[in-house]
Amino acid sequence: MIDFNNLFKDLEGERYVSPVGRDYFLGCSIPDYNNYRLAKDLDNFPCLLISSNETSVSKYYVSIKLEHFFVLYDVKCKIISNNNIETNNFNIICCADKDPQVQEYFLRICSALLPILGYNPTKLEISKVIDKLLNLFRTLNESPKKTIQGLWAELFLISQSRKPGLLIESWHQSPQDKYDFCNGNERIEVKSTASERRCHHFSYSQLNPEIKLNLIVASVFVKRLASGLSVIELMDKIKNQISQNAELTFIVDQVIGLTLGNNLRSAYLEKFDQNEAINTLKLYDVNLIPNLSVIVPKEISDIHFKVDLTNIPPINEYYPKQFVSIIKAIL
Repeated sequence: MIDFNNLFKDLEGERYVSPVGRDYFLGCSIPDYNNYRLAKDLDNFPCLLISSNETSVSKYYVSIKLEHFFVLYDVKCKIISNNNIETNNFNIICCADKDPQVQEYFLRICSALLPILGYNPTKLEISKVIDKLLNLFRTLNESPKKTIQGLWAELFLISQSRKPGLLIESWHQSPQDKYDFCNGNERIEVKSTASERRCHHFSYSQLNPEIKLNLIVASVFVKRLASGLSVIELMDKIKNQISQNAELTFIVDQVIGLTLGNNLRSAYLEKFDQNEAINTLKLYDVNLIPNLSVIVPKEISDIHFKVDLTNIPPINEYYPKQFVSIIKAIL
């Protein structure tokens, strides 16, 4: 995968030699992708410029402007590169945010999208990808759906599995889903703790599914450590494992943005001890976890409680043969 952040850093030394208009950009070509340019505008915002040989009527494609993000179609751009000026029509995708972490995230997303869009995308294909970007950047104004600790624990489990691609395909589409991983009749719920005991919060519905499932709980101690791994660093580790699959790479970027919302910066700043997580990861059969032994009336809902798993035998010590898919991948 092409490192857009390094390419963009190379543009930092470029300067406009004379007053120019809004149609000017400092930019560079992208290896193997002749119809794309990585650029920065007059405000030094990072932009992905995409040309299309398609002659469809541009009035069907409406410009979009959000707080952190804007899109313009069919703009005549003048791109300055190595003292040369290239003039051509481009579709502009721009991160209009001065926060370096938001810009870095934008460049990561754009890099992941290139293999999905292909070498010569149509305006319709560009528009569909832009819809995905819009959903992501809208979430940057929303509250986090999960703690940074919880997201780190999920990424850690993916990174430790024998089939990270399978776990990513099975990862929750929404942070509000009941279980973190779902494949066939198998479910994995990841629980993390920073305390000294293996205590976790459960909902009644998590431990009492309405249909018969092979369900396990992955429990891990997650401790902050200044020299540890951040969510972004853990994400990069996973992306190296699945580098040949652009769709899965984009899913990783997407889930992180949708989960953290306006707390995206913590993905870069907060770090956790990977060795502690490796040494404390244990898997538990849900049938052995203490549970409420009463039938709850249907009128009662949203029941939550805390369970101490310290004295519960983990399934790491035996191998239930009914586990064949995502659970087998982490045993």
